[in-house]
Formats: sequence, C-alpha cells, structure tokens
Amino acid sequence: MSDLEDKKEELTTIEKDLKEKEEAWDDAEAKFEALRELETNKNNMVSQKKDAKEELRSLEERLETKTSELEKIKTRIVEAKGKPIVLGAGHYDMGKDLPPGRYKAEPVSGSGNMFIGSDVYEREAGITLGIDHGESSFVFKAVSGDSMRLGTSVRFTPIQ
Repeated sequence: MSDLEDKKEELTTIEKDLKEKEEAWDDAEAKFEALRELETNKNNMVSQKKDAKEELRSLEERLETKTSELEKIKTRIVEAKGKPIVLGAGHYDMGKDLPPGRYKAEPVSGSGNMFIGSDVYEREAGITLGIDHGESSFVFKAVSGDSMRLGTSVRFTPIQ
C-alpha cells in the first residue's frame, strides 16, 4: 500500500471515531437535557410542596378558629323568653300541645324515649332522655303538624 492509501485508511478510521464520538456527545447532551428538565421539575415540585404546606397551615388555623367558634356556639344555648313547659309521658301534637320553636328538652326524672315524627317533612328523631342513663338534654325545633311521643316527663325550655 502506498502512503496515500494508508492516509486514506487512517482518515476513514479517524472519521469513524469522530462519528462515534459525535454520537456519544449527542447521547450525553440528550441525557444532560433530560437531567436539566428533571431538575426543573424537582424545583417546581419543591415549590408546590412549600405552597401546599403553607395552605395546609392556613387551613389548619382556620379549622382551629372555626372549631373554637363552634364550641362556643354549642356551649352557649341562649334561653329565649318564655317559661319552660313540662309534658308527661304520652302522645302530643306540636303546634297544639307544644308551640312551634326551638327547645332544649330535659328529663324531669327517670328516663324514657322521645320520638318526633313528621309526615309532611318526612323526618324523624328518636332519643333516650335520662337522668341516670341516656342523654341529659336534646335540642330540637318543634314544627306545627309534627307529632311527639314521650316515655317520661320532659321539660321543654324555649331557646334561641
């Protein structure tokens, strides 16, 4: 072989190596871009996590405030004007036997069931009121036309 052929062969080998190195460079460059994109995504996620933590903290503070307000409302049943009404065990019509309004029902003695039903509004409530067992009080709204059945004497105190 002549020098020219040797040089052509050497050039072909160099061009082949160059092509392989360019392909490797392109692969590395693509991987680098993928890593850069992953880093951008990670930074966005870290930012979103920080924002979500701040929002969670804000919501927890609001929940704590609202829970506190609810407890104040629950423990502060304001008695309305009007004297308590005591009804013994039996069947009663609201609007006739117990005026419409909001009441706090408390057992006078012993214990027994209290049932409230409405055909018009398709609602019912049942509770056991009692001094020794059952609920010590029950707040409800008396609606004209509803019926009530008591298994013990109950004091109905009007409230707001």
